[in-house]
Amino acid sequence: MSKHDWHERIGEALWAHRTTVRTPTSYALVYGVEAVLPLEQQIPSLRIAIQEGLIEEENAQIRLEELEALDEKILEAQQRLDCYQARLSGAFNKKVRLHSFLSWRFSSCSEETYNHNA
Repeated sequence: MSKHDWHERIGEALWAHRTTVRTPTSYALVYGVEAVLPLEQQIPSLRIAIQEGLIEEENAQIRLEELEALDEKILEAQQRLDCYQARLSGAFNKKVRLHSFLSWRFSSCSEETYNHNA
């Protein structure tokens, strides 16, 4: 594909983009933290009050727990990705037919014919 024939392939690219199944990535997985509404910053909620009232040791412990939870989220995301790829390959391979090819010895020309022609 060159830069001069993009107009011939734009239809295929748009069709592929429109028909691809997409699943969202969670906010916490992308940004590493849970979403906090701006309203919660102005009007303190229980979650914000708890976060601000923690001491250093508790904060470090919570961060370690969040890192462990993040590992679990990454593992879950990988499992979802594997399932998605399996569904995609299943849909793609649905129309694939298995062809088995015979060895040249068992084909219509025999070994003797092959040796005489050589």
